[in-house]
Formats: sequence, structure tokens, C-alpha cells
Amino acid sequence: MERTTQRLKPEAGNGAAAAYGALHMRAAVLAARAGRLAKANDHLLEAGTWAHGLPDGGYAGTVLGPASVRIHEVALAVAGGDPDAALTVAAR
Repeated sequence: MERTTQRLKPEAGNGAAAAYGALHMRAAVLAARAGRLAKANDHLLEAGTWAHGLPDGGYAGTVLGPASVRIHEVALAVAGGDPDAALTVAAR
């Protein structure tokens, strides 16, 4: 996934930004499940950078937006064994 994101140009438009962000969100979950929480957070921050400018919605076969990033933030907290953080994020 990381190699694929390096070849994408998210600034090319909403579809490219959504694909780029979605790949980073998926990579974040996989990194969290592998116990690499710092890497997971880096991926989620990158996804959030591109999600910030998009309204929540479907783009070119994937979904990206601020709500999608928050959902993945909950998933990272759960995967990282921090249910209190997951509940805090979910409450937002």
C-alpha cells in the first residue's frame, strides 16, 4: 500500500485524494494490528490531511472524509488495546 500511495498524485482531484487517503487509512489499521502504533498514527494523519478538504462521501469507488478518518481512529484505538481512547474518539 505504501508503494502505491507513492505513485498517486492526491492533488490531481477528489478521486485521487480519496484513493490516497483510503489507502493510508487501510495501512493505518494494518500497522495498528501489527503493533506498530506510531506508524499507524502517521498513516492516519496523512489520510486526515487529504480528508480535511473533502466532504464525507464516495469518490471513485472509495469513501473519504473527516468522518471516515474518525471511524479509523476508533479502529486504531481498539486495535491498539485502548478502549477508553476509542470511546473518547467515538464521543466526538
